[in-house]
Amino acid sequence: MDPTQHAPSFPLSGLDRARGRDAVAQAAVDAAFAPMLSAGALSPLEVHAADLACRRAGEHRPEVHLALALAARAPRVGDLCLPLEPPLLPPLPAGPEGAPLPWPADQAAWAAAVRQSPAVGQAGARAAFQWDGGRLYTDRSWRAERAVAAALLERAALTAPLPAPGRLAADLAGLFARAPDRAGAVDRQRLAAAMACLRGLLVLSGGPGTGKTWTVRVILSLLFAQAAAAGQPLPRVLLAAPTGKAAARVREALLSGLDGFCADHGEALLGPGGDAVLRASFVALRATTLHRLLGWRPDNPTRFAHDAARPLVADLLLIDEVSMVDATMMARLLDATPPGCRLLLLGDREQLPSVEAGAVLADLGAGLVGAKRVSGAFADQLAALAGLDLRAAADPSVVVVEGPLPALHDATVQLTVSQRFGADSGIGRFARAAIAGAVDEALGLLRAGVPGSLEGRPLEGGLDEDALQLIIDGVPTPKGPHGGYAAYLDRLWAGPRPSEDEDEHHSAVLRLFDEVRVLCATREGGRGVAGANRAIHEALAARWPTRSLQGASWLGRPVLITQNDPATGRTNGDVGIFVDRTDERGAPVRAVAFAGPGGVEHLAPARLPPHETVFAMTIHKSQGSEFWHTVLLLPRQPNRALNAELIYTGATRARERLTVLGVRPQGVDPTLSAALTTRARRHTGLAARLWAEGSGSG
Repeated sequence: MDPTQHAPSFPLSGLDRARGRDAVAQAAVDAAFAPMLSAGALSPLEVHAADLACRRAGEHRPEVHLALALAARAPRVGDLCLPLEPPLLPPLPAGPEGAPLPWPADQAAWAAAVRQSPAVGQAGARAAFQWDGGRLYTDRSWRAERAVAAALLERAALTAPLPAPGRLAADLAGLFARAPDRAGAVDRQRLAAAMACLRGLLVLSGGPGTGKTWTVRVILSLLFAQAAAAGQPLPRVLLAAPTGKAAARVREALLSGLDGFCADHGEALLGPGGDAVLRASFVALRATTLHRLLGWRPDNPTRFAHDAARPLVADLLLIDEVSMVDATMMARLLDATPPGCRLLLLGDREQLPSVEAGAVLADLGAGLVGAKRVSGAFADQLAALAGLDLRAAADPSVVVVEGPLPALHDATVQLTVSQRFGADSGIGRFARAAIAGAVDEALGLLRAGVPGSLEGRPLEGGLDEDALQLIIDGVPTPKGPHGGYAAYLDRLWAGPRPSEDEDEHHSAVLRLFDEVRVLCATREGGRGVAGANRAIHEALAARWPTRSLQGASWLGRPVLITQNDPATGRTNGDVGIFVDRTDERGAPVRAVAFAGPGGVEHLAPARLPPHETVFAMTIHKSQGSEFWHTVLLLPRQPNRALNAELIYTGATRARERLTVLGVRPQGVDPTLSAALTTRARRHTGLAARLWAEGSGSG
């Protein structure tokens, strides 16, 4: 293919010529773009954006055009910027054969040319592209990153007033009466709860089962108790997550085991009858998606109903699964959060970053490596108000720093002890090895297996007969096979039990469907989403030949919503199942059942937004979900989508059983090795802004 056929230059105008652009200069610019365009590393739109900015500024140097086009490309590949100055390393797009494409030979001179170009803004001067700290941004990405950093730092440094501060220490002691994990250790859940009460921001990170949800329940209970002691109304709490599934899960997790928690602590926190009041306060909580929370406007998808001029009405805002939140969405969320509102951000910083540009939670967690640091001033506050004397604790993993310290140290906690995946859990051991890049350990675990939790299986091509039987029938347990798709179909086709109404029946079917999921690294191919869905569907149809499993609305077909739709309230990532229900005339009608925060929700098939069959889904789409049995389907060959975070995220979707398909039975496993030795790096300047010395307190 001739690269010159892709030259996207606009015809030269009289104004271009007046600014010094001639045919020779334009040919040099087009030649600089041609290799990137022919390789698909740049799109014509990105080239046009760069060319337009340069023409307006009278900039004719090809290397500057190329840098601006790559900066325009950055958000498309998940980055916020193009890093150009040492010690930063620029991302290297690959050519048709996987080899890096040509760059300007002198990168220092290239960076200097870009920095000094009239087409690039400095210090926020109005321009389509901005230079900041050795990084080149589009103006939109630069403003989003700066807004997120400024808002988070402001909240991290904010001391949140308590209406009854004198009772905080006693309430904390009562809620955390259990013995620490080791003598003298700081209970990080207790530390996080105290931080959330005393600061305007808490960023709580931790892997599955480390107690994030339990800590949130404690925080809410403490704040309810504070308000009740002062005779004030209970704080207004909003819960949200990026997807409907994640939003439903955070509410379900808060309500799980609630009766016992309220019986143990309700009266001590809220006085006589406090258990009922506390329980009612949690039951009244509702969870929603970020788009619904902010009021997504179909007439203007870049704007929301809530912003700084029309903020949310809340005293506490909790966002779960923050690893899925991109920089632009976080900027809008922070913009709409009222000044006096406490903000709790929860997630696992080791998970995959957001699909859109940025890696907000990973950048927030950049300062969590190593010992937990707390400023001396905040340590004094914790001792005086929360009864936590960090200076006296014999815990080398928590350090009090006298003097200036970045403010986020006093607003971030990493939970490290998993209650779900103990030392013997195959899932936990494999996940830890995966994120650490320990290839030999991870491969050894898969090949040996861990009875009751982890199994690795080889595959020659796509899903074979044995793999399909496992996916449909589930894994053997002492009570029989569990975690297969046959269970939800049998339950659906059997109809409601005598004690059930239709909604209860459909809710049970949805729960059974969520007992298992096949997760893929890619969409295409026999081991991608498309091939896996097709193979599973065909195997189910062969298993039940008397059932009609054909057409777009067969009874039991599971679907994944792929586009936000405010008209129906369905969001990208929602999962539903085609069911039969009785209409007002008593006639059966086909509908699609979804699990909602308040129970099952139904939608007419004609109103379904864009969707696809979902026996298998990408690992990205599975974030925010949890399945009793997760089947992780590895591709046959390494590819650019594979990295350690992808494998870790897929593995930690499993609650009890993890089966990894496509493991080489012996020798080197190139696919797994390539994945676990690659990290999902995003180029942003957010971590540098958040954790820079001088952005702090103390």
